[in-house]
Amino acid sequence: METLVNDIAKTASKLLGRDDLAAFFEGAEDAENVVVGADAQLMLTSVCLSAQEIAEEYFPLETNETVNSDEYCRLNFSDFDGKVHKVIAVYDSTGESCTFRTFDDFIKVSAPNAAYVVYYDKVPDVVGINENVEHSAKVSDRILAYGACSHFCLCSLLYTEARMWSDRYSDALDQLRFEQNNKRKVRKKWRV
Repeated sequence: METLVNDIAKTASKLLGRDDLAAFFEGAEDAENVVVGADAQLMLTSVCLSAQEIAEEYFPLETNETVNSDEYCRLNFSDFDGKVHKVIAVYDSTGESCTFRTFDDFIKVSAPNAAYVVYYDKVPDVVGINENVEHSAKVSDRILAYGACSHFCLCSLLYTEARMWSDRYSDALDQLRFEQNNKRKVRKKWRV
């Protein structure tokens, strides 16, 4: 799922009582060449950090893509469209599962100069103003805003506020994860 980074930044700004930032993000939606101040840039970065943190630690963004191996049987991470966090599976051109080994900069496969389909968890990109930030559909914009508030306060040296927002952020993610893990259909028991 993708959400305009401005929308999350605007929500986070309102939660922090920063009406000046909220107004800036509101006005920036229609503008093309916007000069971003230090606090606004920090808020945008905080939103992106939250999306990355959620994708890496809570709700992964799964994707796949076809990549060609080089002459040394490597699938270089620099050839991927997304930033690879965790490799899930690798398939050859016939659809057969392949053995592979993951290294820091590449995936080692069995055949050189061959096409492979790689299934992996990716990390969302850091985006600029008026761009979409990618996140799991399970995570609401409000939870992302909580994380942005936490990161923003921490970088602004507001430690008490950062702790409060961090607790809200963690609690919301834990609750969401609990709900996702405990979704079971409750069977009705009929008594005769």
